[in-house]
Amino acid sequence: SLPSCNSSCSVFRNIIRNNSNGGFDAYLSLYDYSPPLTTKVSMQIFNNLIHNNGYNGLEVRTRRDATMSASNNTIVNNEKNGFLGEGAVTLKNSIIYNNQNKDLNVTKSKVTYCNVDPDSISGCSNSFSTAPKFVNSGKGDFTLAAGSPAIDAGDPDQKYYDIYDKLTYPTPNPATTPALPPAKSTIRNDIGAYGGPHAGVIGFVQPTKDDPKTEYIREDVIGTY
Repeated sequence: SLPSCNSSCSVFRNIIRNNSNGGFDAYLSLYDYSPPLTTKVSMQIFNNLIHNNGYNGLEVRTRRDATMSASNNTIVNNEKNGFLGEGAVTLKNSIIYNNQNKDLNVTKSKVTYCNVDPDSISGCSNSFSTAPKFVNSGKGDFTLAAGSPAIDAGDPDQKYYDIYDKLTYPTPNPATTPALPPAKSTIRNDIGAYGGPHAGVIGFVQPTKDDPKTEYIREDVIGTY
């Protein structure tokens, strides 16, 4: 749980998994200060893998002028809601799939360019409900497999391009310029935690004494750029 009252922050490239309660819970609010705060509270959540938690995967509530934006996250296999959002919350370019209650439970939130279960697709724009196809989710590898519908399916705006070789391609073409790992295919945004301009190594997972069955996830499996 991460409360925030008078500052901005970013949460990125984390693996949040196997918690008995929720995965990530943030409450953002501008409380009453004297003199009043002159800056807005904001949070950016991007390129996180949130899976197999015992309650909501990602839960965010905003109040007053606080805002939250989440992009390129993979939120799957959580025991309640995948994403619970309330207030000025924007979610895009993310996979929210196969969560036990609902993938999305949102109030006044804007959801675009996401891969969600069919029961959560209503109210989302430019989104789809086809199974995302991971390389090996059973062993914790949630990179996109060949043929995944999430490849090159995110927001086409250039500010969301996947990483690429800017020296070789100074004038990139989203239809032909190849993306660098861990993204796949061309530079149009790959939906999920391994796409977008901030993609790269996410966390570092190895077996622990209390979780001995976890497969060892090497950096070169997650991504090396």
